[in-house]
Amino acid sequence: LNPPSLQAQPLPPTESKIKISGEVLFGTAGYGGVNQIDRANSQVVFDNRVRFNIETKFTPDDRFKVRLETGNSTPLNTSVTGTNMTRLGYDGTKGNVNLSLLHYQFPISDRTQAIVEITGSGYSDNLDNFSPLANSSTGSMSRFGRYQPIYRLSNDGSGITLKHQFSPHWSASGSYTAPSLIAANPSNGGFFSGANAVIGQVKYEPSKDLKFGITYARSYHPNGSGITGATGSLTANNPFDEPTTAQHYGLNASHQIGQDVTISGWWGLTEARSTTSALTSQSTNYAVSIAANNVGAPGNTLGIIVGVPPKSDRDRDTSLHLETIYKFKINDNIDITPGLLVITNPEHDRNNSSIWVGTIRTTFRF
Repeated sequence: LNPPSLQAQPLPPTESKIKISGEVLFGTAGYGGVNQIDRANSQVVFDNRVRFNIETKFTPDDRFKVRLETGNSTPLNTSVTGTNMTRLGYDGTKGNVNLSLLHYQFPISDRTQAIVEITGSGYSDNLDNFSPLANSSTGSMSRFGRYQPIYRLSNDGSGITLKHQFSPHWSASGSYTAPSLIAANPSNGGFFSGANAVIGQVKYEPSKDLKFGITYARSYHPNGSGITGATGSLTANNPFDEPTTAQHYGLNASHQIGQDVTISGWWGLTEARSTTSALTSQSTNYAVSIAANNVGAPGNTLGIIVGVPPKSDRDRDTSLHLETIYKFKINDNIDITPGLLVITNPEHDRNNSSIWVGTIRTTFRF
């Protein structure tokens, strides 16, 4: 017999764990107040989105996630209402079943995490977005109301994120993304010379109920569009209609009051510069939101969002984003959320009448 110190030791188990889940979303939206040529004054649209998630853990600390998605959703954007300010938070999904997320998260050390994504990268998921109403299935009904536009620069692309916890109160995150690895070929500028964005964020949490964040991002847009994540005015989202670089700055804060009420807010500044001329432009945006849980019944949520969507220094007036939602929890698997959105002075132009959008979102989870 071998001495005890030389006997072969059994290897630890390495069985992976697989979790499968899904979600079906049905949305009904009606809008009115549109008074622009060649656009209907009012209309009702029906949307749907189906997601199927497969999550695997190879070790206790990692996560590999795949999401398949299909649906039919008509964006209430410039071609429908004359402005991106009316876009909904779950719109934009069309066509056959597609791979919308391929994500792997793993630890580098006890305090450092890495996230690698082939497609579906989202700064709003990988970094703290400070918004209690960020979820497209249960939170804000609108695209702008979910979180600060700076987090939309990832554009569901490919990239890598690093997150480090310095102490219980201080942490930092950084990420680099491009539209997709498939599209990042030499003819489009490659993964580093084509469209891309880099973001960094420092978060301070003095207590479990209070947190602050400072965020910086730099982005490059070969066609000049998408600078404010298809939110706000046309001049803020595409100021020059030519290749553009942009510097983005953001401040965020969130405070939980008691067990059920959270107040959060953000302020953002974007400085855009054409790469083919001397043109420059600035835009700002800000918002405050209140999320009150267990209002009326356990599991129900009342949400209120007031803000100003991205506004260019060339916009003459100021639009207000006024939104309220109320999520009814039917049971652990079904929510029904009516909501109302009002945009005053659309496109930051007082000559445009206010536009309202009423929605009913039903979400099934399995």
